[in-house]
Amino acid sequence: MKVLGTNIYGGGFGHGVRNGGANLLGTVETWKPGVVLADLLGIKQLDVPVRADMVIMNPPCSRFSSMSTQHYSKEDKHNLDLFCELKSGLEFAREAGASIIWWENGPITFTSGRDIIRGAHEFTKAKSTLVLKLDPSYAGLAQLRPRTHVIHFMDDVKLGPLPDRVDVNAPVYDWVRNRIKDDTELTPAPDFRYFTNEDPVAVIKAYEGVKCFNSCKPALIRENQRYAYAVLSSRQFAWENHNRWWSVPEYAATMTYPANADYASLNLPIYKMLPLFAKSVMPEVARFVYSKIILPTLAGTVKGSEQAVQESDGLYYARLLAKYKAKDEFSR
Repeated sequence: MKVLGTNIYGGGFGHGVRNGGANLLGTVETWKPGVVLADLLGIKQLDVPVRADMVIMNPPCSRFSSMSTQHYSKEDKHNLDLFCELKSGLEFAREAGASIIWWENGPITFTSGRDIIRGAHEFTKAKSTLVLKLDPSYAGLAQLRPRTHVIHFMDDVKLGPLPDRVDVNAPVYDWVRNRIKDDTELTPAPDFRYFTNEDPVAVIKAYEGVKCFNSCKPALIRENQRYAYAVLSSRQFAWENHNRWWSVPEYAATMTYPANADYASLNLPIYKMLPLFAKSVMPEVARFVYSKIILPTLAGTVKGSEQAVQESDGLYYARLLAKYKAKDEFSR
């Protein structure tokens, strides 16, 4: 399948579908800082759309993010014409002649964004649209980051049962370390905006109770936790058991980017690296949806136990969520 991206920022979305076997033609980006990571992943940058079977995009999620949704009016969350980045992406996909359009957004899209989803469904003239609220741990990943995936099919398809979830059977520390295969330096440079590199446990405990966005507040991850929090904005983590900050390769691994890519060649401090990893679909989530849901749907071979519920003509909804909460420990 020929796939074209637009506004996939750091490139995780494209890297994931490529890992699933798609022919990623390239991507047209407007957020230029994210292009440096996409370039490192070998994703070709295009200036104009080309013919493609599928277009992928993740327009800005702020209106449907739990942290920023209050800054948007009800009309902003209901009127497709006011979500200009999404509408322009749908127009882009139409110009590319795509028969499948797949966009990802914040978790609240699943509930508060249904009018926009309906508007996109009608705008694209899709025969059917599958809406998934998907947690990465559903796909066997050691992270909780529920997001909404909307997949418009222009052709007739049969939406059957969805894949069974995959359990994470290792503590998050082991899960991450198993994805770093060489002697990569594990201590990041002490180039932090808000706190020093000394004694991470004490620094983070000093932040307990401080009022600020979770995306800025540092957090401790215990070695035996089954899941990690999402990598967001400038948030930085430390391993409580080892009293050290996470390294860039560890962030890459838990976000399922290639852990051993030459991120140091970008010469960016860690607080600039984190948004690059976070501002896209996690590669392994993209691979999971593409290879376990989209391709089997097209082939008519989807098997599993989860069932998408048709809530209105042509629109199907399903929640593919984790069995465990972020603070559940492996011992439980």
